[in-house]
Amino acid sequence: MTFRWVHRLALAGLAATTGCTDSLLNVDSPDVIQGNGTKGETGAAALFEGARSEFIAAHDGDGSTGGPPTSLGLVYVTGLFTDEFRFPATPPDLINIDRRDLQRTNGSGAGVFLVLHRARTAAAAAAAAALEALPTAATDPRLGEAKALEGLIYTLFGETFCSGVPFSRNVKGTIEPGSPITTAQMFQEALTRLDAAVSKAGGDPDVANLIRVGRGRTLLNLGRFADAAAAVATVPSGFVYDNTHTTADPRATNNIKSLMWDTFFLGMADSEGTNGLDFVSAADSRVESVDAGVSDFDLQTEVFRFLPYQSGSAPVRFASGVEARLIEAEAALKAADQNRWLSKLNEARAVASLDPLTDPGTERTRVDLMFRERAFSLYGTSHRLGDLRRLVRQYARDAETVFPTGDYHKDNLVRSNQVAIPVPQTEENNPNYQPSACDPTKA
Repeated sequence: MTFRWVHRLALAGLAATTGCTDSLLNVDSPDVIQGNGTKGETGAAALFEGARSEFIAAHDGDGSTGGPPTSLGLVYVTGLFTDEFRFPATPPDLINIDRRDLQRTNGSGAGVFLVLHRARTAAAAAAAAALEALPTAATDPRLGEAKALEGLIYTLFGETFCSGVPFSRNVKGTIEPGSPITTAQMFQEALTRLDAAVSKAGGDPDVANLIRVGRGRTLLNLGRFADAAAAVATVPSGFVYDNTHTTADPRATNNIKSLMWDTFFLGMADSEGTNGLDFVSAADSRVESVDAGVSDFDLQTEVFRFLPYQSGSAPVRFASGVEARLIEAEAALKAADQNRWLSKLNEARAVASLDPLTDPGTERTRVDLMFRERAFSLYGTSHRLGDLRRLVRQYARDAETVFPTGDYHKDNLVRSNQVAIPVPQTEENNPNYQPSACDPTKA
């Protein structure tokens, strides 16, 4: 059974609540912790499950209705914002995400912000409860996993949102409003938590490798390429850490499947906005698709569906040995070791039984190939926005040569110039936050 620890956020989130019943006619929800169910060893175990559930809902999306705030998820929002997905329906809020033109009042951007904070507080609470209640906490790998997820949420914030995100805290029931921190500080906060998780994997190789890949991803964002490669060096190429889904609970169903396969609310992009990659026409086995015809929403956008997410129980890959090899490859490229760079790229491709690549011959084309391989190997897993921002920040690429640009595919609209999701207007309830702290046009 999966439990849910419901965490509603004020100022961006922090007042905890629990489910309850008020009538004999009501049926208890089996996935909500009741009353004092968070106490003791049983409660700590439930909080672990709840933290994992909150993380998956924030990352992959939560298609259920009612209850706590729901979200389309990072995979959906960042995929639209970049060149992975395009929008074949009509709601303006989602068209504006696809156009890189989010207002601070955009509900979908605000939803992702809210549930990421909720997942962050859930992971922190689960780790704290374990240390207090579990006699074997020091050797329980769930502690390392919870602390790793908490750290990786800071990484996701840094990759997704503009510089200047505040992180408030709930200290014994009292909300302490957070002050804005920079993108680099978000990655450093992530690394601090991931470093602390290293000694708490409890001998579990999957948790240990999640921490290693998480550290590598975060160090890459910090521009510490050699350290990133060292962090993932022992991760086997076959390692996978998936966000799991099931059709037994609407909240736990793969959200992309619901939006892309059950409706015409999402489609794969192909060479979108001049700079977008050819995810469909490349016919690459890592991003297999099927043509579903013209959207019955806008009656004009051709919809391609992503085959790996055609089931409601399809997992979403969050970390892997393939990502580890790609991190090593990029570090080698930064060190001007072209032979090792190409070797590591081909090791990653071998996992998917793809033919080896050859060296394209120049520094610029090698970078292009590096990020193309990352895009195809990590498609639909929320990595792409962080990569495009790194191309601007670390490789001095102009944003309009990286992100989809120019005319939008319908409604006589054009794309805007944002490269990050803005902090939502709801955060202005925080007395420490000012909208001027966030510039979504800066990588």
